[in-house]
Amino acid sequence: MRTVCICCVKNDIVQVVLFLFMNTIIPTKKYFLYSASVGLGFLTFLSFDQLYHFVHESGFQVGSIVLAFLVLMCGVFVGKMLAKHLSVCTHEHTDDVDVTFIILLVIGSLVHTVFDGSVVHEAFRNGTGEGLGVVGAILLHEVVRTSILYKVTRVMGFKKIIALASVFGVSFLGIFGGYLLGDFIEQYHQYESIAHLISGGMFVAVSTDLYYYIKHHFGKVSILPVILGMVTAYLIGLLGGHEE
Repeated sequence: MRTVCICCVKNDIVQVVLFLFMNTIIPTKKYFLYSASVGLGFLTFLSFDQLYHFVHESGFQVGSIVLAFLVLMCGVFVGKMLAKHLSVCTHEHTDDVDVTFIILLVIGSLVHTVFDGSVVHEAFRNGTGEGLGVVGAILLHEVVRTSILYKVTRVMGFKKIIALASVFGVSFLGIFGGYLLGDFIEQYHQYESIAHLISGGMFVAVSTDLYYYIKHHFGKVSILPVILGMVTAYLIGLLGGHEE
């Protein structure tokens, strides 16, 4: 039986990072595979993190656990429905399925960032120093998150303008809108866990579609880049992503 060496895994992940960095200018098929796999790992961790937030904020009640599981299953089902056309479609054109994929990504990201904006609003109300600290933490999280999602949308064949608008544009809109509507959103802060549930379900659907996209176009999902994506999402969370 093969023994897994932690140091070997770390070295392999470092090699993946170096490969992605060195092949950015002249991308290869392997580069696209690694980029999409990193995005899959990042989105998968984000999906479960959002669902966990919902369950945690409800006090781990049985009803909330069942609801989170149902949302997870529904997300997987929707993702499979989005991906079922992959045997005859390359995602390199604009049709209803592609639009649905972008809509799910936009809704998930928008819900994900609106409450970030409200947190920024509350932090600035407590003082400029605290506000700037929160902004820095959230921007760090968003720069990494949006960069990975942008790469995923480009790998999947979406035009640059669509990728920019649906990823960076939506992130800015969510945070800025949440900040402007901070007082209004604060009245409904008790429903923030529902926002986590919705966002998690959307990201599950997007992750599932991306998984089947990678399987269809590259034949396999590269495990180490997936792990790299998960680790990145975890570390960014620790550095100030979402400490609600």
